[in-house]
Amino acid sequence: MEHGEAQSRDKQDLGSAPADLKDSSERRLRSTPADQLDVHGGFVVLGGGLVLTALACVFAGEATVAPIFAVLGPALIVIGAFYSRIKGPLQAGRGGFSFAVDAAQRLAQEKGYPPDITEQIPERVAEVVESPRISAHAAEDAADYVVRSFSSDVRAREMVLLDHFGTWLEEKGLSTVRKHVRAHGVEYDLIAENADTVMIVEAKLGPKTVGNLAVRQVLAMPPPADPHAGELRRALVVPYELKISQAAIDIAVTQGLEVYEVSDDGGIKRVV
Repeated sequence: MEHGEAQSRDKQDLGSAPADLKDSSERRLRSTPADQLDVHGGFVVLGGGLVLTALACVFAGEATVAPIFAVLGPALIVIGAFYSRIKGPLQAGRGGFSFAVDAAQRLAQEKGYPPDITEQIPERVAEVVESPRISAHAAEDAADYVVRSFSSDVRAREMVLLDHFGTWLEEKGLSTVRKHVRAHGVEYDLIAENADTVMIVEAKLGPKTVGNLAVRQVLAMPPPADPHAGELRRALVVPYELKISQAAIDIAVTQGLEVYEVSDDGGIKRVV
């Protein structure tokens, strides 16, 4: 039921794929310089042409550089004059289907999505991109839309992982288990406690290997709002098939972070 509700909420948030992704107001992947170049690109090219033409006149006596300036200057002036007409094809060249796929894969990796999710990206992009020659803006919006469409799947998988681990903790004596607790502006995936101990738990699903960053993130989390006077334990839980780098294991051992693998059937194995 939770999985179905999560999917319903996700569909409400996303709605249907926009008819024209190019008109979307979201520009997560774009930079301010790129935005400025899109608006003022013609003036930049035209200005560069004028500068090179002027340099051709100044260095008219230099046989090595004058011809270069004399050729490039007028060429840039012509391109600048027609920039508004050729900008569309230029955007299609640096955008399009492959651009959208690359951008979506980068976003998914930043969010830590598992490999079997990222493998579906080309197929999902093909569903929302009607033409391989779309603008860079539309490609970026398609990438953002596709990555957000996976959010309910990832959330549901994370809940299964935490349910298995929470049940195991209850069997070990940490009788109070709360999931997705917000405190101090931080959301803890799971908090388990008894009279003597509080454990904060974070789950990581991917993308390929758990590295130093994931371990340091758990170590840097502040204690919950209502810590007991007793022991504070920190734990990182991952799917059994996810690799953990040796450097991450070394840091976990040194800093006292517990690391657990959770199998599909609910089996728990302590790695550190």
